[in-house]
Amino acid sequence: MIYKRGKSELIPAITVELSEMYTRDLRIDNFVIETKDESKKWIQHSMQCIHEWRSVFRSSYVHWALAINGLHSAAQKYSDVEWQGNNMFYVESLRVGGDGKARPEKIVVWSGEQAADAHYETIAMLCSSAVIDLFSTLEDFIFNMYRVFLDNHPEVLFRHKEYEHLKQFHAERSSNAGTSRKWQRVWKESLNKWQQNKSYKGLGKVFSAYTKSAGLKIPKHTKSTTLETVSESIQGISILRNALVHNAEKVPKGLAEFSQKPHSLLFDFEEGQPLEVTLMHLQSIDLFNEQFLTFLNIALADLIHPDFSLLISRQFSAD
Repeated sequence: MIYKRGKSELIPAITVELSEMYTRDLRIDNFVIETKDESKKWIQHSMQCIHEWRSVFRSSYVHWALAINGLHSAAQKYSDVEWQGNNMFYVESLRVGGDGKARPEKIVVWSGEQAADAHYETIAMLCSSAVIDLFSTLEDFIFNMYRVFLDNHPEVLFRHKEYEHLKQFHAERSSNAGTSRKWQRVWKESLNKWQQNKSYKGLGKVFSAYTKSAGLKIPKHTKSTTLETVSESIQGISILRNALVHNAEKVPKGLAEFSQKPHSLLFDFEEGQPLEVTLMHLQSIDLFNEQFLTFLNIALADLIHPDFSLLISRQFSAD
């Protein structure tokens, strides 16, 4: 199986009718509300996107968890005294021989103890790579949601001077097939340019701008979460990701300060200390992503039915 982020179905999304929630005793993680109001169709589409993306988020985390678990199991195997008494660990790759042909060759030969240490060291490397990947998934998702909104409200972009020229293309889009294709082309190009520019401003700020444009509010049944704390949590993950991408050896000030906040995602980083990422940090990011999707799902539902969050507050909580 070829893995592509966004295409994995390790944990597929399952859709059921609302009535089945009770007859089959199912845990419902996401709601998709159908609406006949054309002005709110983008909300229905957005809720469907969350349903599909939840599978992507979960699958991404599980892929990394499986890899880390495999390294743990391997390290335990190679630490076994009985195994060490009869075996050596080796790594093969291709090397070119005297005849100019590539052939398999042992490039590393280790004792069991050395192999176990190397596997544990690789776990730390994988945890860092996993944070970067999970953040990329979060970034892709937030921009996807923002673009769904803008596709249905292009006038939001028209307000910016650099996109004023799009008004004419939009106004003429229904004239004929040619103008329709031209509008789709220039709109896609403009959105790509907009996304590239937005990405430099920080993902937390991007999410704040999205919620403001879309008119999203905190679900009524939440107790401690605010749009500001959600944005700060997203930014906290971003700070960690940036530190890892730039191979920071020590915990930067911004990450340490975020770790002191009540909504720190259980981060425990201290300024100046070695930057070490563990499975616990991955689990805390996965937990945030899960709650984030639920919070956003309910906030969108409230745009269609203002009291929706109160009606289903006993089913699950976004807080």
